[in-house]
Amino acid sequence: MQRPTIEYPCEWQFRVIGEQDEAIRAVIAEVFGDREHTVKAGNVSSSGRWRSIEVSAQVQDEADRDAKFQQLSEAEAVRAVV
Repeated sequence: MQRPTIEYPCEWQFRVIGEQDEAIRAVIAEVFGDREHTVKAGNVSSSGRWRSIEVSAQVQDEADRDAKFQQLSEAEAVRAVV
């Protein structure tokens, strides 16, 4: 299979999953800092334990996109990033 061709810079959406809305939003604010980004509530699991928050921001290249993904993934408050 071939990897899709992505034209950079582009708007990229990350779905950040964790238990506490405020903690997830704090991680997003820390990772993206002054970079323009939008944040919106996503889904909540049927048990109410997990929630997702969607963040969109422009990424300059694959390395930039991967770095943001890694930073989000490594945060203690984050269970997964998709």
